[in-house]
Order: sequence, then C-alpha cells, then structure tokens
Amino acid sequence: MPTHQPPRSGILARGPAALRAAAVLAALVVAWAPDAFLGLGTYWHHDLRTHHYPWRAWGAARWLQGELPLWCGGAANGYPLLADGQAGLLYPPGMLLFALLPDPLALAWSVQLHSWWAALGTFLLARALGRSRPAALLAGIGFGFGGFLVTHTLYLGMLHAVAWLPFTLYAVLRATAALHSDAPAAPARRWWVAVAAGMALMALAGHVQAAAFSWLLVGLVVLWRVLPSWREPRRAATPLLSFSAAALGALGLASPQLAASFELSRFSMREGGVAQSFAGIGSLPPWELINGVLPRFFGLDRPADILQTYYHRGAGYWGTGENHWEMAFYLGIPVIVFASWSLWRRGERFWWGVVAAALLLMLGRYTPVWSLFRMFPGMGFFRFPVRFAIWLSLAASLLAAAGLDGLLHAAQQQARELRGWARAVTAITLLGLAGLGLVHLGLQLADGPVRDRLTAHYMTQTELPPPPPELGPLQRASLPDPEPEDPAQVPAKVHRILQNLSASTDPGSRQLLWPLALVAILVGGILLVRRNRLSAHRFALGACALLAADLFAFGGNYNPRVPADLARAHPAVLDALDDDLESYRVTVVDRRVDPALDVALGSASLGLLWGLQDVIITSPLLMVRNELVLAMAGLDVGAERGRVKVDQLLDNLPLASFLGLRFVTTTHRIQDPRLEPVLAGSINMYRNLVARPLATLVGCARVVQTPEASWEGLQTLAFDSEAVVELSAGSPSLSSELTSCALRGPPGTAALTEHSDHSWSVTTSADRPALLVLAETWYPGWQATVDGQAAPVHLANMAFKAVEVPAGEHQVQLRYRPAWLGTTGLLAALALLAGLLALLLPSRGSHQNEP
Repeated sequence: MPTHQPPRSGILARGPAALRAAAVLAALVVAWAPDAFLGLGTYWHHDLRTHHYPWRAWGAARWLQGELPLWCGGAANGYPLLADGQAGLLYPPGMLLFALLPDPLALAWSVQLHSWWAALGTFLLARALGRSRPAALLAGIGFGFGGFLVTHTLYLGMLHAVAWLPFTLYAVLRATAALHSDAPAAPARRWWVAVAAGMALMALAGHVQAAAFSWLLVGLVVLWRVLPSWREPRRAATPLLSFSAAALGALGLASPQLAASFELSRFSMREGGVAQSFAGIGSLPPWELINGVLPRFFGLDRPADILQTYYHRGAGYWGTGENHWEMAFYLGIPVIVFASWSLWRRGERFWWGVVAAALLLMLGRYTPVWSLFRMFPGMGFFRFPVRFAIWLSLAASLLAAAGLDGLLHAAQQQARELRGWARAVTAITLLGLAGLGLVHLGLQLADGPVRDRLTAHYMTQTELPPPPPELGPLQRASLPDPEPEDPAQVPAKVHRILQNLSASTDPGSRQLLWPLALVAILVGGILLVRRNRLSAHRFALGACALLAADLFAFGGNYNPRVPADLARAHPAVLDALDDDLESYRVTVVDRRVDPALDVALGSASLGLLWGLQDVIITSPLLMVRNELVLAMAGLDVGAERGRVKVDQLLDNLPLASFLGLRFVTTTHRIQDPRLEPVLAGSINMYRNLVARPLATLVGCARVVQTPEASWEGLQTLAFDSEAVVELSAGSPSLSSELTSCALRGPPGTAALTEHSDHSWSVTTSADRPALLVLAETWYPGWQATVDGQAAPVHLANMAFKAVEVPAGEHQVQLRYRPAWLGTTGLLAALALLAGLLALLLPSRGSHQNEP
C-alpha cells in the first residue's frame, strides 16, 4: 500500500523528526499530570503505595550504602526481595531515579518517563514501518497514553517493562532493514545489541510476565521480517542467528534476576507452575470485549477508589472479571476508526494477526487457546491472560497509523472506496447505537425482573465454598483469598448496576454521544480532505489531538495523585517505638482498612521506609510456608477482617511472640494483660510483653519429614523449650541429645550481637547441646558457621532457620550468599562485555539517516 506523506510544514517539519516527536510527547506527558512533573504530587494508590514505592526506596538506599539488596530482613520474617521480580532492584533506570531524587518525585517521574518512552518508541517503530510523521505520532499517543498502560500504572514494573517493547521492535526493524531494501543500512550488529539491551531491560524492569509476553512478540516480529527471505536460506540465517545471539545476551544480562526469581518461585505459591484453575484467573469475559470501545460499560473502579486496602474490587465495577483495571484496555475511538481502513490491506496482515492472537489469548479460560499456550516452556507460571492486551494495544496503534496514511492517500487520490469505507463506519456506528438503544428500552420495560434476577445471582455469592478437603495446608495457603459479596450491600449494588447500564445504553447519554461525535468528526474530516477543503497535514495533526483528548477523557484522572508530603509523612507510631527494633518486629493486625490509614499504621511494606521489620509481604511470589504461619496467628491479610483477626492473635500469641513481635498496631482496641497499650486513638499500638528475641536456644528438637507433619507439630509446640525440625531425605541429622528431648527447659542463652539484612552474629552459651532457632525465614543460600566451622542450616518451626550448637560458649555466624550469584554475575559481565565489543568494534557499511 502506498505510503502517504503529508506536506512538510508545521510542528513536525522543522528539525529532526524524532526530536520534535519527543518534545511533543513530553509536553503531553507533562500536561497529563503537571503536579507530578513538578514534584507537587505523586502517584499513591493501591500497589504503588504499599509495594512498589517502599520496595524501590529501600533498594535504592541499599545501593547507595554500597550493598547488593539481595535479602530484606524487614519483610515477611526475612525475604529475598531482589528475587521478587516486581521490586525491580536490578533495573538501572528505576534505581537511579530513586537514588538521585526524593522518593515521591522518583515515583512520579518513573511513571512519566516510561510513559513518554513507550510513546516515543512507538513513534520510531511506526516510522520504521514507513508511516508518515503525523501517523507515527498518532501511534505513539495511542500506545503511550492508551488504556492498557494507563490502567496498569499501579503495577510499576509492568509499565517499566512494556515501555521498552516498542523500542526493541524498532531496533529489530532497523537490524533487519537489509532484508527488505537494497539501500545501505546502519551496521546491523549494533542494532542487534540494542535488541539485546531492550530485552534485558524488560526482564530487569520488574514484571516477568510482561517481559515474557513482550519477548514473544519480539520473536514473532523477527520471524515476520525474515519470512520473505526463506527462499534464500543463507540470507535468512544471518538475522536468525543474530537474534538468537541477542536473546542469549539478554538472558545473560538478566540472568541474576531470572535465576533469583526462578528459585523463589519454587518456594512460593507458584511452585512448579500454577494449576489450571489458578492460571485462568484474569481471563477476559467475552462480553467484556466491549471495554476496548466503551470502557465504562461494566462500571468503573479506579485503584484509588477501592475502599479497603488489599481489596481488588470496589462498588463501581460490576463485570465478571477480577477488577476493572485488568479488564479495561481502551484503545481510543480514533485508533479504532483509522485501523478499520487497513483491515483488508495485505501489508497489514501481520499486525492484524497479532490483534487476533491477542484477543484469543486474552479470553483465557473461555477458549482452549490459553491452555495450549501454557504448554510452552515457562508459560505455566502465569495467570491473567488478559494482559495480552499489551499486544493488542501496540498492534492497534500501529494499524491506526497505517490506516491514517492510507485514508489520506485515498482521499488525495479521490479513491471511490473511500465513500464505501465512510458508509460502512457510519452504518456500524449507528447500528451499534441502535442496538444499545434497544437494550436501554428493554431494561426500562423489564426493570423488576432484571433487578430480581441480579439480586438472586449476587446473593449466591455471599458464601463461598470451602477449599477441597483433599488439599494440604500448603496448597490451601497458596489459593487466592476470596472476596465474597456482602449480603447487606447486594440491593445497593444491583441498583448501581442498573443505573450504570441505563447510562451506558442511553443513546442520549454522554457516554455514547462522545464516541459518536468523534466518529462523525473523523469521517467528516476525511471527506473534507477528499474535497480539498481541509489539508491532509492539518487533519492528521487534528486527529492526533482528538486521540489525545479522547484518551485523556478516559485516563486523565484514572491515577489521581496525592500531595507529595503525604508520601513523606511521619507516622505517629514511630514515636512510640522505644525498644531495640533490630531485635524485634512490628506488625499490623487487620490490614483491610481505609487506605488512608496505611501510612499511619505502617502497613504492608511501608515500614521499610522507616527501618521497621514486619512479618508480612504481599506479592505474587509470597512464600507459602510463611503465609501459613501468619494465617494461624491472624497476622496475614486473609479474607477475614475485624475482631476475628484480633481473636486469632490472642489465641496464638505464643506463636506471634516467637516471631519476635514486640509491637502491634491496629484500629481495634485490645484488652489483654500480655499487651500493654502505648498509643490510643484511631490508631492503637500495644507492646507485647511476652515477645521473644529473634534468636533463642531450645533443648529439644522434634524431627519430622513432611510439611504436613511440621504444620501439625506447630499446633502444639512449646516455643520456649522445643522446635519442630523438618529433615528431608539427605538432610544432615541432629545429635541424639537434641532429638531425645531427655531434658526440658531452656538450655542456655543466645545474644544477638550483629543483625543486618545479609548477616547474623549470635553468641550462644548452653549447658548441653542446643538448637539456635532464628525467627527468620529459611531459604537456600543462607550459610552458617559455628566458631568458624561450617554448620548446616535446618528448617525449623515450619518456615524458619535453626543451627545446632554444642554445649559451652560459641559464636554463630550466618551469611546470605545465594548459589546463583557468582555464576549469573559472571554471565552478566560477559554479556555486557560482548555487547560493548559489538558496539565499539568497527563495522562495514554506512549509516542510514534516522527517520
């Protein structure tokens, strides 16, 4: 299809095109959220507040101290935070921002810079595909500001990873340019290095699933570029080998992160992959495909609208998906209108194939395609297939750019088919409007029966069935927490649904008049260009402005900011902490509260900002054993809330005390002689008078062989004098004095002399062989010595570390050094060196001018 090039005039006609586009897109980013750019406000909702912000702030602080942030002692009773890919602790742009800027500004700019980079990369990609500058700008706006990236801003690592996809595809096109043209190209080797760098940064950015889906699309684009040369094997082999080398280089660069995350997955809720039912979570219901056109049809719930922390559904969204922000992928009316022109064009078949594949995969459990896809190596770890909207959003934006150029070319050539396209678009729009009008009329006529049917439907969801009895404790703990309907709220919810449906189907409502007006303006504008009453260039720029306005109308306030001072607020509970916090922990009972209380409570990972040690972490890779222990003590997030959590804590206070839990904060009042009030009001804090130090000695070890036996033993454990030690086949045995349990009572004392994230130093003094039990998570990579001699680290009390010590006084040292660190560090260094050599060594060929 011929490429239309509008006249070189206006803002896109002076100076290098990429620089002008970068400036325009940067201006849009700033105009979208000027308060965030100026540091007056920051993004501060849901996972951004409780996870991504404190994790990155903590990691950057460790880097500034000259430490590699492998292990975090302040979360989840000790947790390999670097291994949790969402933390992005090895992602250079993110760590630099948090190291150089105040934390709230770093968070705001990390969102804005990556949105800008996604848009600019799409512009470059569209230009490499032969699109005109205004059309490429349209594509950049469509992807960088489109519904998918806007609704997934709360998953900061996903935004960071996806932002590199367009640039990486652009590098693929530049590297394979010689296959499609006889014109001289820039040295392909250097572009393949750019491909490797882009793929590596995706993997390091903080979301393995987004990186994996993006890598798959990169591979498909490589095959698409090579396919026309299949009759010349030698010519086709070179780019395939080059891409293989680039992918290996990316794997090498990202190998520390990938190896760490894979190791953590073995001990998390995703051990060995996830079950089919779990993998289907996050499938797009087929009827919600309408979200790409009418994103409010099934209601609207922004992450900032959720009324309780850790809940994923609010009162606004009533669709059958998990939440609104996962199911929303608004493409923009201009994108849909322009893409429709290229539907039957042979040159765009590849991108339409990407659209079709994305839609099928997004449906997840509703089609067999997702099950087949999960058979590919590594894909069995993922859920939320709806995230293939990454492919859909990018492909649709590129198709819109092709459609805009094609429409303008047809208009200037007075093509007859232009009228047919205009009639088809108009007819489809009017038919859709008429269909929604009929639905609106039907709802008005059958309000009572529809209301009764919806009420009955939601009342059946007020009590969820218990997990299957055949599941063991670890399997039950790995299941996602249910969020049942509140029967008292069902009538109000049904009323809101009917109100929303009425507004979404009323032909006179703003929700339908806005897209109808956009279609009319775009179709009318093309017809004016055809009659020479409007210049193609002005129409193209106007279309870009309309798309920006359309996307802003949907997403401009989807991620509201809060004053930056709120993120820097000093919670009052810090002033009440007067104990040695390195030797004890602090936690929150009942975390499902108003999100405005998260900072005051120091909930989730926010305590990391102030050096607190919490017992919990919320992550897709949370460690199941730790979660099971916390659930027993009422310290997990869980499905329950309110006094039931307090009661669980009081019933299992010996277990909580074993965890070193010195301070408890909560919105509830507690009366128990073991818990001393130290702060009262909307936030209450209690000092646990029976809390135990993080390191203690016991004289009896009850040996078991299975997790189930460990769990049963934990129910009746006397924490002050014994421990349950799980010894699998091949594990080092314990001394007979410990396992015989002939003598009861404490065998001696343990003094914690050094405690940091990566090391412990404990002095023990015992009158007989004893077991040093540390209330910190057992995990591979922890190494122990007793008086300088290597000693095994045992798994004790379901989830924690223990080291056997002889009678007398001894010095016990523990260090965290994972087995993968040296090998992957070397691989990353070699990959980086290879990339630098490929960039620096001279190459044959001349550079082609940039688009």
